[in-house]
Amino acid sequence: MNTIFRPVLGLVLGAAAVFAPAMSQPVQAQTTLTLNHYMGFGHPFIQGLLIPWGEEIARLTEGRVTLDIPNGPITNRNEQWNSITGGVADLSIHFDGARAQQLQLMQMVALPFNSAPTAAQSSVALWRTYNEFFADAGEFDDVELLSVWTVVANYAWSKEAITDIAQFDGLKILTSGGLPSDVLTTVGATPVVAGGPQFFELVSGGAVDAVALSPDGLARFKLGQFMTHGLAVPGSLYNQNWSLIVNKDSWNGISEADRAAIMSVSGEVLATQAGEQFDTDFAAGLETLASEGMDIAAPSPALLAALQDRLSSFEADYIAAATAKGIDAEAALAFYRDQIGN
Repeated sequence: MNTIFRPVLGLVLGAAAVFAPAMSQPVQAQTTLTLNHYMGFGHPFIQGLLIPWGEEIARLTEGRVTLDIPNGPITNRNEQWNSITGGVADLSIHFDGARAQQLQLMQMVALPFNSAPTAAQSSVALWRTYNEFFADAGEFDDVELLSVWTVVANYAWSKEAITDIAQFDGLKILTSGGLPSDVLTTVGATPVVAGGPQFFELVSGGAVDAVALSPDGLARFKLGQFMTHGLAVPGSLYNQNWSLIVNKDSWNGISEADRAAIMSVSGEVLATQAGEQFDTDFAAGLETLASEGMDIAAPSPALLAALQDRLSSFEADYIAAATAKGIDAEAALAFYRDQIGN
């Protein structure tokens, strides 16, 4: 697909591979997959993960399939799914929280206190759980799913230390939509839902009292200067997950052999690499914030117990929703937790 957004270097990845085949070989159709993303082109996830992934795809398919990464988004975050089903783009890094009511099963990883110590563990566990329990449920029937991943954890960043559950009452916390917003509402806070481009303005202008975000996110958006304390809840208050999805027609237009080649570096392989990228960014974010004097602490046993009590309904609600879709939800949760060693 074509788009007016093009990075300077074009990202016709693996160009050398396009010209490598001998002249005697038959000409084969070439496919360029255009990625719709809402991250900046310089984002570590684009530079450290998806550009190398695209280069590997070009190499494995001998240039028959290449990846085009525009400088900026083709649509906003909440329209990523529709951009794929509508044929506006071929590939999307889809934030599953934007369609939480449709992708209910994938919200397992977002449940309170349900995150692994590393994003690599959670990402691989979610991919395996999807294939073991969710693949036939139809949530991704409109697209092809290539991989999934999660972040490590989201902390609550505030202007004063949160030591008592009552401090959440009415606290305006910047967050993303979907389950994170529901979690914060349930603990008593007032979620303020926005996308990355609005973060700095909202925080610097005093429109929010606190931020729920990963350490690397807080550091990347330069929000640490406005907060002084971080609350690191074991297993995370909630997590977030993404899917790499592709348009069905675009996918079916690729030969079976080349689809197999792409999947050999997608699926669990890409989930692991994506998780490791988030783990690296997470550690760097913590280091940056610590150097700036951020005070980060775990909740006291009393505060943790109070949070667990307020959020106890989320797992039961998830089990009910998954069961209604014909899933053995308790078995799926047990499988996921076994994968992360929980």
